[in-house]
Amino acid sequence: RKMNHCVATYASSCYRKKCAIFSIRKKPIYSDEETLATIEVSLQSRRIVQAKARYNKTINHKALTLMKSWAKQENLRIPGWI
Repeated sequence: RKMNHCVATYASSCYRKKCAIFSIRKKPIYSDEETLATIEVSLQSRRIVQAKARYNKTINHKALTLMKSWAKQENLRIPGWI
C-alpha cells in the first residue's frame, strides 16, 4: 500500500515459493525510512523479474546500483532491461 503498486497480489505466489519480494529502503539519520524499490525474484530461475518504485515508476539510479550489487552478491540473474 505504501508504494501504491500491486505487490500484495503476489502473496500466494510467495507462499507457493514461486517468487520472493524484497525492498530497497533508505534510512536517513534524521528522517523516516523511505522505500526506494520493490523487487520480485523468481525462485525457480533465480532471476530478477521486475523492480518498481512508487506508483510502478522506474527505480532511480541509486536503487538500481544497490539492486545490481545485491543481485551479484546473491548470484541472481539480471534481466537485459537493467
